[in-house]
Amino acid sequence: MKRDVLTNFSIKNILLNKITLTIFSLAAITAIALFVHNYGKINIDDATIISTHENIFSKIEGNIFEIPVKEGDTVNQGDLLVKIYPAKYELRLKKFQSSKIQAEQELSDFETVLEKRSAELDIAKKDCDRNQSMFDEKIATKEDFDRSINEMQNSNFSYLGAKKDVEDAKNKLAIILSEVEQAKIDLENTKILAPEKGKIESIFVSKSENINKDRLLLSINANRLIIVIPKKQAKFVKIESNQPVTIKLKNSSAKISGKIDKVLFNDDFKDKESLAITENSTILSVKTDKDFSNEIDGFQNIKMSINIRK
Repeated sequence: MKRDVLTNFSIKNILLNKITLTIFSLAAITAIALFVHNYGKINIDDATIISTHENIFSKIEGNIFEIPVKEGDTVNQGDLLVKIYPAKYELRLKKFQSSKIQAEQELSDFETVLEKRSAELDIAKKDCDRNQSMFDEKIATKEDFDRSINEMQNSNFSYLGAKKDVEDAKNKLAIILSEVEQAKIDLENTKILAPEKGKIESIFVSKSENINKDRLLLSINANRLIIVIPKKQAKFVKIESNQPVTIKLKNSSAKISGKIDKVLFNDDFKDKESLAITENSTILSVKTDKDFSNEIDGFQNIKMSINIRK
């Protein structure tokens, strides 16, 4: 009887130990699973979506010549969105190109003169050295020696003047070359092209309208979200392009997935105050897997997780 009691007690202890071991094992496995799941992730609870589209601005002023798209159209990267009348910029480019040819000719002429003045100075120096040697040996007169010194000084003055003319001509040509390049860029900017594939969401200008530089022309929905994270953290330096992102809209069951497109800079935004952008903000452009714009209403607070695993 006593033996049976001891046996039952041992069995109970063994079972209890097994149950305890199992519980600890499950807890350990759960902890490891959570660690693995969260390893290499940045979890953010106070981010804000400030835009679901990309605004296209004019980089020059001018008159709208053509708008070959309409709201709702799907465009591909490189498609023409807006064209500004180019005649003004074509004439400006021709003017600077003509000035460039003239400045290049002037520089060539001054360099020819400088080469001549350099040769004259070299001859004058040699003549002065020879006359000094002859004067020291009392072969030449003091007048001959003084004359050679004056000629060398005059040649040096002419050389320095020619050298300055060349330097000024080079500086002038550099300025004109810069103006030519800017004129080329301005002419290229008369054609506003789609930066990527997307759908025309809104058009804010009309044909024949005269616009200023930085005028908002249109917006494109390219399955992209602009997200502001209010505080910088050391781990944010690990955020790079193409890293997966999961976004949970607060007060909604919607989940958004995508990848980091790029990290933006504060200076990319003109009205930073109204967008709650500060010097401490981290701003991300997120390319989503599909169009989620219908599920997002204005500025919206979100939770997001960024997978930074390499």
